[in-house]
Order: sequence, then structure tokens, then C-alpha cells
Amino acid sequence: MRWILLALAALTFGGWCWLGSTAGPFGLPVPALGEFYHPSRGLWRNATAGLTGPPEGKISIDHPLAEGRVFYDERNVPHIFTDDIHQALFLQGYVTARDRLWQMDISTRSTGGELSEVLGERTLVRDRRQIRHGFRAAAELAVETWKTDFPEDYALVKAYCAGVNAYIDQLAPEDYPVEYKLLDQKPRKWLPYHSALMLKGMTQSMTDRSSDASFAHALATLGPQKFKELYPQWNRKQTPIVPSGTNFQLPAAEPRRRSPLPSTATLPAQKNDLSNQEESVIEPDFFDYRSGNGSNNWAIAGSKSITRRPILAGDPHLGLSLPSIWYEIQLHTGESNCRGVSLPGLPMIVIGFNENIAWSMTNGSEDVVDYYRMAWTDESHSSYRIGQKIIEATVRRDTLKVKGEAPEIIETTWTERGPISVVDESSPYFGLAKDAIYLYTQTDRPATELTTMRQMMQAKDHSDFKVALRSYSEPIMNFAYADKHGDIAIQANGFWPNRGKSPAIDSNGVVNYAGLTISDGSKEQPNWNNYLPYQHLPQVLNPQRGFVSSANQEPTDDKFPYLYYGSFPDWRGRYINRRLAQGKRLGNEEMKELQLDAHSMLAEEMLPLLLARINRRQLTDQGLQWFQLLADWDYAYVKDSKAPAFFEAWRKKFYELTTDEINPEDGFPSFAYWRLIELLRSQPRHELFDIQATASKETAAIITQRAFDELLEQDAEQPIGKWVDERDSQLRHVGRIPGFGAGMLNADGHNSTPNALNGSHGPSWRMVVELGERPRAWGVFPGGASGNPASPNFVRGVEEWSRGRYFDLPLYTSPREASVKAYSTLIFE
Repeated sequence: MRWILLALAALTFGGWCWLGSTAGPFGLPVPALGEFYHPSRGLWRNATAGLTGPPEGKISIDHPLAEGRVFYDERNVPHIFTDDIHQALFLQGYVTARDRLWQMDISTRSTGGELSEVLGERTLVRDRRQIRHGFRAAAELAVETWKTDFPEDYALVKAYCAGVNAYIDQLAPEDYPVEYKLLDQKPRKWLPYHSALMLKGMTQSMTDRSSDASFAHALATLGPQKFKELYPQWNRKQTPIVPSGTNFQLPAAEPRRRSPLPSTATLPAQKNDLSNQEESVIEPDFFDYRSGNGSNNWAIAGSKSITRRPILAGDPHLGLSLPSIWYEIQLHTGESNCRGVSLPGLPMIVIGFNENIAWSMTNGSEDVVDYYRMAWTDESHSSYRIGQKIIEATVRRDTLKVKGEAPEIIETTWTERGPISVVDESSPYFGLAKDAIYLYTQTDRPATELTTMRQMMQAKDHSDFKVALRSYSEPIMNFAYADKHGDIAIQANGFWPNRGKSPAIDSNGVVNYAGLTISDGSKEQPNWNNYLPYQHLPQVLNPQRGFVSSANQEPTDDKFPYLYYGSFPDWRGRYINRRLAQGKRLGNEEMKELQLDAHSMLAEEMLPLLLARINRRQLTDQGLQWFQLLADWDYAYVKDSKAPAFFEAWRKKFYELTTDEINPEDGFPSFAYWRLIELLRSQPRHELFDIQATASKETAAIITQRAFDELLEQDAEQPIGKWVDERDSQLRHVGRIPGFGAGMLNADGHNSTPNALNGSHGPSWRMVVELGERPRAWGVFPGGASGNPASPNFVRGVEEWSRGRYFDLPLYTSPREASVKAYSTLIFE
């Protein structure tokens, strides 16, 4: 018996030793537990490091750019002071890597299709998708173009990369961020290619969406007249970014040239058996490319401001995660002094202010992705026809590394219209060539986005702002601007596809939907062969109404002379413009209140129409209670209210019953709510309200009552709760690691309200700037500077953001001023 116990003890000890020293035991995605829990090298090292606060003292790095000072404030925000912009970017790279290294790594892996190298097979589908859609090729082209056409900008990104690598080089394994230890991963050298992937990832996040296949299906199924009736491209109630009625007298100017696609190696093209490589979306999506991304920005003139000077406000709506997508920073150099937020992995400040101006951006929402059906000459897809020419296809080969498995070779066929990006035969995009703005790095411009941001940081007035925007290419953004001299402006900026003049109607009255639907790849000219002249981009300076604003709505009214398509939300922009047009003067507090406003024009316009069609005499006590609650509701998506939760469920059920014959699950595009409301108000007996599966003829009133009754039955079985619980917006870790998130966000809002919190999307950075002799600014995002989950600065800001509070954003003018407020100082020498 004694020997048996000893043997069991030995086996148990041996098992624990094996578990402690073996990574991925039994196929589980865990590190070697002994090393991970080692008291001086593992998790506890990160836990103690997270409690020590920002670093202090002198740092000696053998690099000519390693000079300057970094002052950390109480929230661990770095304020960098140097003599030279290249020095500042070196230090920016260093401090960003110190706080956000793993986030930078995993975000670029997500865009470049390299997640499986560290996460294994569970991300294979996404990686294959990213490779086939050309993101690696696009990033490589960007770097080559920076080198050859824009060497000054290349020097800027190299300075940033050198700072990142200086931090990595001095990092001991025991000091790796905890995520590296969990995944048994090592940091990799940061290259300009990775910064290019960050840029392409943001472009994907903002633009990589297409309804070409669904619109093509709707047009073919419904016919031109019914299609035009159900899917009009212009909402008459819309209040565009450039005020309606603007006379577009555009100066003569040449279109901007289109740069070539990435080159690909020519290989024998063959039709591969890819049936086991289905193309479905898989988590995690570190840059979420769904259409939920949006933003708000606006600026009011001195005539509407209590300070008699302009005030600017901005809040980009992106995916919310910990750590935040943004990194707060101040850069003070010999040429500029600027504060705002940057993207970890890219140099410069993206949204911010200096001593003279302030700016913010919203997504342009224009359609910059087209799909083409190619005229292949044979089943092998080795060549295709454009016009009378036969062109050989090329094939690009990419290596996809997979943790614990042999690497895959991904072969992607490329054409002059773009890559053949979808191999799932069940997809409506199967075998189509994809032309997208992210594939290009444009050369018909003075410089790149890096120079745009640099010149924005330097800008003194509106003319400087205009110069800066000339170099900007992607993604298309609405830049709101204000300065201390009294100017306000907004411009829809970027390389905007020139689809020809609007309206696009031929001599027979047939609308040209090229670009809205799947296009013919055999035509000699693509849908766009060049881009709008810079001078023709939608823009306005100092409008008579005293404010500029955008919330992803239409950039112009239907009098704009160029044709464009897009996905333009209808509600936030109209409400913000209504509020800003009111007579009273506004200050920074009113700007904050508007950013936090939870009023929904969607509910305001739809709910009364639904309530008017309910037969109250037949309602039960339960039904009457809900009816009265909704009748008394002020259309605000307040977190503790049940009314918005019931309305959300009711409108969606009504929508589902109404659109049964044009259901997106059957290949149709989403039916616009503003168009549904128009029919509900003016054509309640429209055939769309007839449910196809029943023998009777339904009307809007019948569907409204049925949806309400079905919801009452649902509520009786599972009571509808408060809006915050029904919405269930979670703030998760960027790598979706359990336990590293912050749980449910306890805040108001909905995607139809200015405070557009919905699901995992919402205001990722709120900023308000009062311009004057010295700017005053406030800002907040849901998170903190640190990427270490053990640090108090990992979640610093979450509560403030949820409660609608802001931090002061002082712009220090000298090292001495910054040192007085600093909690710690790093001196590079």
C-alpha cells in the first residue's frame, strides 16, 4: 500500500510538472502554467508592474532621435517635449509601445491575416479572408510608395518605428505584456509595413462594406420602377453636411489620377478546390468592418457661442474595447504644439487641437467598393476579356502561418479590376473581382496622410487646414474645423471616386446603377477611372446659419453635380442640426450635453404612427400599461427606462412583418426605416404591408396591431427589461480575453441618437474645444492610457465616460509648465 501511495504521489507530481512546463496541454489554448504563474517572471510580474504607475528617471538609448522629455500626468497621459518632429515621433513610438504593444501587434495581425500564427485554427477563416481581399498587398504597396514617392513621410514613419523597436529591444521576457505570456508569444519588430496595415485596417473599418449583390438581386427581381420606389437614394427630410440649396458653381479643375493596383507575381492560374475554406465572418474582429461605425462632429461660430469665439465638438463612433482604440497624447516640437488622440501603431495626432485650430472627423459613408463580374475566357480563369482585349490573370501567393500546424499557401487571382476575393460558392460575391479604395496608395497628391496630420498639428488658420487636406487620401472623412480667428468649416475629404455626372440617366430614361449593383467587368472603363478634383469636394466655410456639422449623413443635396452612392444614416444629423439651429447661444456645457443626448428622431417620427394604429378598446391591462408608457415616453433612450426597450422590439417586429417579401435573408438590401415611415404615414395600404404567407390582405394598421400583440405575448413569458439590460453593451478586452473587460456599459444611448451607444459600438472619444487666445478643451474615452489589465489606468475613464463626465485637456506650452503638473518624468538622452 505504501508503494502504491508513493507511486500515485510521484505520478501526481510528474503530472503537475508536465502541466507546469507544457504549453497547450491537451490542445487547450493555454501557456505553460508554471512559467505563467512564476512569481517573478509570470502573471504576478505584470500585476505588480501595473500598480507602480508611470516610469521615472533617465533613459539612455543609442539612437540619434532619442532626445527629449516625457511628462506623465495623473492619468498617465504622456506629454512629449522635443526640438524636432522626428524626435517627437521616436518618443511617441516608444511610449505607445510601452502602454499598448500587444494591442498594436494583434490589431495589425487582424488586418494582415496573421492571427492564426498566435491564436491557432480558430481564426483561419478570417485570416484567409483578409489575405484574399488584398490587405497584405495593399500595405506592401503603401510602404513602397512611401519610399519612392514620399520619402519625407517615410522618414516620419521610420522615426516612429525606431521608437517602438527601441522599447521592444530593452524589454526582457518577464516584462512582456500579459497577453504575450498567455499566448506563449514574443513581440515582433515593428516595421513601416505594420503602420501601413494600421492605416488599411482603419480604411477597412470605415469603408469595407458593399450591398452590390443585394441591390443587383432587388433590381433584377423587382424591376426598375418598383426598385426605384422601394430603394430611393435620397431622403427628402435629410439635412446634408453642405446646407441644402448651396449653388455648386465649381471651378474648372482636372480630376485626380488613379494609381495602379498592387502588382502580383505571375503564376500559372488554376481553379483551386477551396470548398473546405468557407468564407464566414469569425470573431475576434479587432477592426470591425460592419456598417455600424459612424461619428458626430460640429463647430459653432462666434455668433452662436457664449464665448464669442468658435467651439468645436467631435465624437467618433467606433468599436469600444479595452484598451481603447485611441491613445491620448501631447506632442510639443519646434514646429508645433498639439494635443489629442492617436492610433496606436501610427505616428502623429489624428483628432485634436493646437494653439490656433481644432479639428475632428466623421466617416464619409460613400460607397468606395465595387464588385465586377469578369468575362473569363475559360474554366481555369487564367484569362479574361475587357473590351476586345484578352488579359492574363495573375496569382499572388501568401503564406498563412498557423500555430501548431503546417502553414497554408493562399493563392489569390488578381485582375485589372481587383482580386477575386470570395471563394465560397454559396456567396453572391463568389468569383467577383473586388475594386476598393484601400487597395491603392494614391500618388496624385503632394504627400500622404502623415503629412496631413503633421500639417494639421502645425496649422494656424483655414488656409493651412486646406493645404493639409490636399494630401489626404483614405478613408473618406468629413473634417470639421474651427480656429481662434473665428472661422469654421467642414469638408468631405479624400480620394472620392468620380462616377460621372449626376443624375446618371440615359436617353431612354433608364437610371445608371453602375457601382450600386454588380458591374460588368468586360467594359473597357471601370466605374471610376479617376477621382474628383480636390476643388470639387463638398465643403463649406462660415455658412450663414452659424454652424457646420456632420453625422455620417448625405454630404450634399441632390443638386450636387457628381454621382455618388453610400450608406447614410438619417437620424442623428437631422437632430443635431435642429438643436444647433435654435436661437440661444451655446457654451461648452451645451456641447457636452448634445454629445450625451439620447433623443431619437427615429422614435419621434415612427412611434406616434404606430400608436395611432392600435385599437385601445381591445387591449388587456398589460397592453394598456405598455401603451400608456410609450405614449408618455419622450423618445430618449435612457438606460433605466423600459419604453425604449419595448419600442425597439416593436419596431423590429413590425419591420420583419412588413418586409417579408424583400427580406435581407433572401438576398435583398436592408429597407430604409425612413422609407418605411414614409409609407406608414402616407400609404398605409401599400402592397408592402401585405404579408405574403397569408390569404388575407393586410394593411399597416393590421401589421402594427399584430406586432404589438405578439410582443405582449413575448413580454408575458419573458418580461421586457430596462433599456440598458436589453441593449447589453459590453466593454470587452480587444483580444476577447475573459476577465480582462469591464462588463456592461451603464449609459444612455442608441445608434439613432447623438450618444450613439449600440452593442459594441459607440462614442470612442468625446472632445470639446473652446477656441480663443488660449484653447480650453475637455475629453474622455471609455478606458485609460495603459494596456495592462492590472493597472488602474487600464479602466480609468470608463466610469467618467458612462456618467457623462469629461477630463480637462490642458495644452502645456513649455516643459516647465508641464513639469509642475507631472506625476513622473522620463528624460531621454
